Amino acid sequence: MLQLKDSHSARDIWVLTQNLFCSTKDSWAMHLENELRNIIMGDLSVAAYFTEIKAISDQLEYLSSKVLDKNLAMYALNVLSSKYQNVDSIVRQCSPFLSFLDTRNIITLEEQTLMQQQVVPIASHLDHASSTNVLHRDCLGTTGYGTGTNLSGSSSGS
Repeated sequence: MLQLKDSHSARDIWVLTQNLFCSTKDSWAMHLENELRNIIMGDLSVAAYFTEIKAISDQLEYLSSKVLDKNLAMYALNVLSSKYQNVDSIVRQCSPFLSFLDTRNIITLEEQTLMQQQVVPIASHLDHASSTNVLHRDCLGTTGYGTGTNLSGSSSGS
């Protein structure tokens, strides 16, 4: 806590406070830049990962250490999860280099595609192994115990 021994004017207190915070501004900016360079995606979703990067960037901008948009995109790509390796290569090849927002959108689309590929379709009761359609289907796609036979085993078509 800042304590003043003698009485000071409001201006003196303001200058003292400003000097106190300005002296830590550069060190805080360096800390945030280091955090930005070393951010790891880990198990974060794409949205959470890019939000974290943007939050650090906004703090740096507030400290008058604005990070270029293309640098933000590069920081995001540098430690992107390996499951996005294919799209990472494509984004890096784009000319001109994609913006942070465009990079986030492409990676988000890839995340959604990967999630859809992992979804296993739920089998309906018609596709179940004990279903009459499955049990009585021959290789030609007809139902019954053989050609011309219905499910009850009696002859059909005569």
